[in-house]
Amino acid sequence: MPVLAVYLFWGYSNKFLGMSVDYLSAMARDITIAGTQMNPSYYAMERLALIVGGVILLCFLLVKNEISTLIRGLRTRDIGTLSECSTSIFAIVCFAVSYVLLTSVLELSPGNQIPFFFFGGAVVAGILLLQDNVSEMFAIRPSNIGYAIREPSILVSAGSIVLLPFS
Repeated sequence: MPVLAVYLFWGYSNKFLGMSVDYLSAMARDITIAGTQMNPSYYAMERLALIVGGVILLCFLLVKNEISTLIRGLRTRDIGTLSECSTSIFAIVCFAVSYVLLTSVLELSPGNQIPFFFFGGAVVAGILLLQDNVSEMFAIRPSNIGYAIREPSILVSAGSIVLLPFS
């Protein structure tokens, strides 16, 4: 029975996510001949990162439901209120870092790496939302590193963050 479940999930993923990966790949492929863009679905990486990454970030922030608390903390400059929104702040910082990396530093291939980056980022965002322990990861100090190593949810969250760029 578990083999059947894995097979069905694989088939579902290939059928529905495969089309999304193909379209992301097409949107990232720059085909310029004599100064004319030949790919009608092409988006420059600056726009693609803002649109796709922005949608992922917006969905993440809506699921966390900390937007009003975050805005209130920014208006009053209250560190206590902002510390309640550590997961949302972490997501915003990750989006900003990813945007800079995608547009200025990294040269990713449009066929494989760009779709993987966006879908991998969405999967990591989902894992972080599911585990809901970003504030616990920020609370890790040398004195409690043993707890963090023994806690599986922290290992899953931190592992997904660390493994995404190296995959």
